[in-house]
Amino acid sequence: MSARVLILTLLLPLCARAVAPESGPEALRNLLKMPTMTVSIGWNVDAKRGVVYGGEVLQVPDKIARLRKQLNESPTSSDAERYMELADYYGDLKDTNNATTCAEKAVDLFRKQLESRPDDGHLMSKFGFAVAMAHGTEEAEPILRKAVTLSPKDEECWENLGTVLSARSTSMLTFGEQQTANAPAEKLLREKVENVLKPPTDQLAKAQKLYDEALDCFNRAVQLAPSNAVAYSRRGSFKFAHDYIESAVGAMRHPKEDAHTSVSAMTLDSSLSDFDKAVSLSPDDPLLVGQSMFVEFMSAMTKAEQRAGKSPLELMPAKNANSLRAKLAVLEKIGKTGNAKKAAEALEIVAVWRSSLFGEREVGDREVVTSARRAIELDPSREAAWQLLMLGLDHGGSYEELIKVSQAYLNKNKTDESRMLLAKAYFDAKQFQNAEEQVNAILENNPNDFKANVASAVLILHRSQKLSEMVVAERRLRTALETVKREAKSQEEAREPMIDVMLTHAIYCGMIGLPDDALQLVAAVLEYDKDNERAKQIRAAIKTN
Repeated sequence: MSARVLILTLLLPLCARAVAPESGPEALRNLLKMPTMTVSIGWNVDAKRGVVYGGEVLQVPDKIARLRKQLNESPTSSDAERYMELADYYGDLKDTNNATTCAEKAVDLFRKQLESRPDDGHLMSKFGFAVAMAHGTEEAEPILRKAVTLSPKDEECWENLGTVLSARSTSMLTFGEQQTANAPAEKLLREKVENVLKPPTDQLAKAQKLYDEALDCFNRAVQLAPSNAVAYSRRGSFKFAHDYIESAVGAMRHPKEDAHTSVSAMTLDSSLSDFDKAVSLSPDDPLLVGQSMFVEFMSAMTKAEQRAGKSPLELMPAKNANSLRAKLAVLEKIGKTGNAKKAAEALEIVAVWRSSLFGEREVGDREVVTSARRAIELDPSREAAWQLLMLGLDHGGSYEELIKVSQAYLNKNKTDESRMLLAKAYFDAKQFQNAEEQVNAILENNPNDFKANVASAVLILHRSQKLSEMVVAERRLRTALETVKREAKSQEEAREPMIDVMLTHAIYCGMIGLPDDALQLVAAVLEYDKDNERAKQIRAAIKTN
């Protein structure tokens, strides 16, 4: 896994193993594969929340359900906090409508409380933060400034003001991502991920001023609560997120350079120091340890020498590699504690890091599977642990167990995504009829499902050369293409699906005797991703067909 992918999130692809190219039609058939299943269970950076663990985001639907049960039919002032939590969780799911609705309810309930306690700075800070979530940071800023004057020794007041000032600073840096509707597939692949717009110099100066003030707020929070792990982790998250802002500013000022170039020059040591301090204050918090590992990983990879065939641990400085191994051992120790839920979370994070630190060639390592399996035994609700277990079994070639686990996961979560995971397990085990049954069940429910349409085309092309069925496969691919163009929110989101469609379509063209069309599709993919091995194999198979 490349460091570039890890810049925003660790994406662990559930892919079939590559097949060596042969000659003739069978070579193309052997290069068919199910659509890429990406599991976003690593780490990313959020302007408001800082360093976020994707595994926790997967737990959000259960948390929402529990909170909803706790809410009264007629909300009381005591429900304000719950609505704030709900707004935060819906934000994690990118459900803007529900997030705004819950934040507005929190605003109303906090406002009622303030009627009887107008000089309570802590309460006013919560109210201001709810306003920021419901109506924007500009409206919230004066409320939060008043809160810190009322309660200047309350660290949460300073943290909330710092978060809003940071968000305002970030919003001044404009990123434009072209919508995918009606865009040709080749264009979506060719255009750069970052379509960066350069804001005026005075706007950049104002953004920097807000950042400086936000940092002062977080510094004050730490000074007020020197034994509070949360204060350090929030300041560390803020600093870490700002490094990305700085790299973006660098890209704006130097638009001819790759927007990722400045990331390699990021200095993350200050952020890492805060996270390590937070861990020292709360050493049994698996999430804090995992966040610290992510920041250290990013810091280490900016100093790493890129060499083919080496794992991240082998590329980074020895000091960082040893530190990451030590933190992994801390997580494994937490995984042996008596608190089942905390132990399960720790073991899940262990599995994430073992599959990342040691390189994709180690994903099938028994320790990944063992950690994920144990996490599920302790807490079956750990969604990421289930997906990590399937990932490890898939790459390890343990298809019989993979099918059993995928069936159990489908019984637990009866969703199209779960059914597709089972279909993929059947495909990898060469049980193609069972795979097709699962895919057809998805299409009955949702005829426009992107992955199901690609998978259906793959399975048809795999089993048949009848023209009537090949036409159905081609129709499925066109439906998939229209779906991704209609539903993807950005170029980045469209890229992986586009590659799946275009390479499967290239195989289709090659199988029906249209080699020029097939090679044109492969060329479009390689123009975007020159190292795409599957595209190269398809090209070789077409040329020798």
